[in-house]
Amino acid sequence: MDGQIRHAIYEFEGFRLDTRRRSLMVVAEQRCVPLKPKEYDTLLFFIERPGELLGKDTLMRGIWSETVVEENNLNQYVTALRRLLGDTRGLHRFIMNVRGRGYQFVPHVSRLSETAADSRPGPIETRVAPKKIDAAAWQCFQQAIFLTGMQNPRQWSAGADLLIHAVRRAPDFASAWGLLAQLRIRLMTAGWPAGQLDFAERDAARALRLGPNLAFAQMAAGAVAAARGRWIEAEERYRAAATLESDWPIAGDAHSGHVLLSAGHTRRALAHTRASQARAHGMIGIVLIHGLTLLQANRDAEANEALQLIATMGGQMHRPHFADLAARVAQRRGRLDDAVRVVQAGLASPIRAAGGDEVAESTLAGVADGREGPAVDAIDRLRGRLRAEQLTEPVRHRILSWYAELSALDRAYEFANATLDHFARERRVGITWSYLWLREMGEFRRDRRFEAFAARLGLTEYWTRFGPPDAA
Repeated sequence: MDGQIRHAIYEFEGFRLDTRRRSLMVVAEQRCVPLKPKEYDTLLFFIERPGELLGKDTLMRGIWSETVVEENNLNQYVTALRRLLGDTRGLHRFIMNVRGRGYQFVPHVSRLSETAADSRPGPIETRVAPKKIDAAAWQCFQQAIFLTGMQNPRQWSAGADLLIHAVRRAPDFASAWGLLAQLRIRLMTAGWPAGQLDFAERDAARALRLGPNLAFAQMAAGAVAAARGRWIEAEERYRAAATLESDWPIAGDAHSGHVLLSAGHTRRALAHTRASQARAHGMIGIVLIHGLTLLQANRDAEANEALQLIATMGGQMHRPHFADLAARVAQRRGRLDDAVRVVQAGLASPIRAAGGDEVAESTLAGVADGREGPAVDAIDRLRGRLRAEQLTEPVRHRILSWYAELSALDRAYEFANATLDHFARERRVGITWSYLWLREMGEFRRDRRFEAFAARLGLTEYWTRFGPPDAA
């Protein structure tokens, strides 16, 4: 290390590292975790550089500044730290290995003054006292945070179940209520049972009552407001979250994903992406938002780099939002076969059984060579074979974009308004409309009907308050 004595207290994911005492503690249990001297040095080096992708040479020079060691020494200490922090094989919540590039410390890290260690609120309640939140509730919450970073809706559902158990044991656990609200919204987009948004709104309100100064509670309320189409409220909630935790980029990334991209404020979203790319904290979902932002801003090469990073991090390209990004990048690079393959892989089994594979192939070919009529007819037939509950939000977005890119604007607007009618029955407008602002949707936006459609989405009032979309 650099030989200087640093007096600081760092907290992350329920752990507290005290540099004066060279100690690591599990906060909720007030239990010390024994660290060997070089384990401590390695952990501190990571903690002081959260979210940075650190090459192995950088790590070895920083930790063994006066000694020449082999790479195996570093690997051994990383393995030991993962075990001490509770990581399991293949599921690395704390120290992620980016194949061929190095290691990244994933959690958000807060630095506290020694006098404020037990008093300052944070984005998530990482400073809870044992008498406030019992250990079982805290453990459920930590496991749910991990599952939130996964890609399978079944894992999100398991995380929601854990959070329900946590708030039953600890009804005043504001961050658990906030995370539960956000997981319910995710499940709604994946086609889980209706009514999730009503529950999410209740949970977010509970989080706000308990922790109005928690960025995480403000984010939950912002996500609910965006889903309801209350865009001005959503903007204000996310701004409040960013003010509460100005050094925590995740609030800004969620702001981009839920509000800015849907409202066509691409430049603002891109500015945040530029500021937060180096601090993505190993979260695939955050890198996905960066990729979608870059795509919307027509930074195709950089969007492809984000896509490659997602793949390196273990992203599963058959998941709908990943498939959308990957297919669009492939289309823009002129790789039609790759685009078709990715879209087909991202279709749910019922859609494929109804002929979705053939529709995807004919639609993308029709977009590429101008053979629009047969593709439009194929989409019509596919819609006729699907039940309403099979038209999940990602499927609806895909069908609308297919019609629009095939210049079938009458069909596109009929389907777009039918989708809003469907959402209105649940008092929502959907979660994300970012794809409306892609360059491929230019003809749809230039149509005289777009103004009325945007008004139905509730965006007109937002633009009056915060400025028009960049692509207006």
